[in-house]
Amino acid sequence: PSLTLKPLELVLGKTMEKISLANNIAGRLDGRSRYARLGLAVHVTSSLIQPGSSNHQVLEIINFSGRPIKLSAGLRISQATFSYLNSPTTKPYNKFGKIAKNQ
Repeated sequence: PSLTLKPLELVLGKTMEKISLANNIAGRLDGRSRYARLGLAVHVTSSLIQPGSSNHQVLEIINFSGRPIKLSAGLRISQATFSYLNSPTTKPYNKFGKIAKNQ
């Protein structure tokens, strides 16, 4: 399946991969520069992947360009980085996150 985003159109998507983090690891999900140069952003506000989370990450995909951008399932528009914490979180997302209880 594919989708053509009109200029300034926003859609919500999700990663194909489920990301599961231990309580001592945090992550960040960002757009890839190749698509940023075309005017595509994958996060408007929330790039943090909380320690202890285990879910598909929601993507806030917006076309900031003046022309349509075609997207298809499996297109690699984002990338993740991970960092070890000095100590495990005391409030892991899988126990304290509001959305985590519904996934």
